[in-house]
Amino acid sequence: MFLRLPSPVDFKNWWRLCNSSGEYTVRPSVSLRLRLLSSSQACSEIYDLYSYRTFVGSPLALGRRLTLRQTLVSIMAQDTLQAKPFRFYFRKHPRVFFLGSLSLFITNFLDVLTPLAVKFAIDAVTAKDSSKLLQAILVYIAVMAGVALFRFGWRYYFGRFHHSVAEDLRNRIFGKLTELGPSFYQRSPVGQLMSLMTNDVNSFRMAIGPGMLTLLDALFLLAMILPIMIWLSWDWTWKTLIFIPLIPFIMRKLESAIHTRYREEQDRLAEVSANTQEIVSGVRVIKGFAQEKNQLETFNLKSKEYEVACNRVVAIDALFHPSFQGAIILGGVSLLWFGTPDVMKGTITLGSFVAFHDYVRRMVWPFSAIGMAASMME
Repeated sequence: MFLRLPSPVDFKNWWRLCNSSGEYTVRPSVSLRLRLLSSSQACSEIYDLYSYRTFVGSPLALGRRLTLRQTLVSIMAQDTLQAKPFRFYFRKHPRVFFLGSLSLFITNFLDVLTPLAVKFAIDAVTAKDSSKLLQAILVYIAVMAGVALFRFGWRYYFGRFHHSVAEDLRNRIFGKLTELGPSFYQRSPVGQLMSLMTNDVNSFRMAIGPGMLTLLDALFLLAMILPIMIWLSWDWTWKTLIFIPLIPFIMRKLESAIHTRYREEQDRLAEVSANTQEIVSGVRVIKGFAQEKNQLETFNLKSKEYEVACNRVVAIDALFHPSFQGAIILGGVSLLWFGTPDVMKGTITLGSFVAFHDYVRRMVWPFSAIGMAASMME
């Protein structure tokens, strides 16, 4: 049986070859007869025949002696990494990601219960019921202890997850850089490569780690807080949250502006790094031609441009907290305006009023986090 492989490699045909049995003849420009799952030498011959190379580097180039099946699985995994990097790393570290998500869910669930514990305590004080007050205090202590425990869990597991991703990505990039010839480094400034290995990898780490964490946190809180607010008072809920859905759009605009300015900052940093490398490597030539003053002026100019780019990022970033505070103030004013008469009439208890105000304050973060997470992951 003959199977003609195109170039670049057709992954479906390779996968079919890998999962079949018997002998096959691969006939591109020459014929090569091999037995399925044969020695790694046959894998090397096939691999060298097609010279298939990807951005993250070949598995054989990393010095591993693999079977044909292992080689093809590794190549397909690399293709998945380039096409769907998030899915690739979620599948590579499923246990750590699942434990981090589970810890985050339990943390949010317990944290959402704290305003209810305060509500029952205030209602017990109003009713002068010491037994219910003691129960509310014990529940509050137990809930806060659980929050502290599981908060440590999600911080540990999510930190381990995204730092493992960054380590793997840096190793892949470095492995690929070691395979490239001198002509590549003559065309590519060292500053850009350094920026790729540090800042760009860190940006991806922030997207797959804190970005995904922020999105999950927002979804969990929305799913938990909103039903409790409706249970406490549907009338208060829609009146206090009517302006809060605008927050994601404001955050999206701010994050888009930050993203644009951050890219400019990264470009300026790459220029400073490249200029520094050129000065250090060519210091003898600079001194020989008495160019110290000119090089110093050039370096100071690039450093000043980098400083200006950083300040532009900070100027937009400084608007985040005022946006949060503005939404909280609007929700609090609406609650005071519409909720105080109900409390004075006795329709709703004082404890419910305090708990509801706490939930209004907490609802600002999920809406803001959705916009932030979307910008971090773009």
